[in-house]
Amino acid sequence: MRAASFQRIFRRVVEERWFVSAVMPLGVIGVGIFLIRTQSRIERMVLAVAAAMVFITVTANVVVVPAIANTLSLRISPTMR
Repeated sequence: MRAASFQRIFRRVVEERWFVSAVMPLGVIGVGIFLIRTQSRIERMVLAVAAAMVFITVTANVVVVPAIANTLSLRISPTMR
């Protein structure tokens, strides 16, 4: 994305939703560690991949999508009110 204000808005959204921004990647790491430490079974692999996809999807929907929406939304300037 080449919008000049995206980085500033994205940083603000991450600061507002810091808990999700921190916990969801840790959840994906936890699933990976679970897979490394347990005996390989296809049921666990499917469950782990599904859980990781849920973590990544939630992170994207809670953090990235609002930042993109705030960047691309139209704002009314204070002088036009």
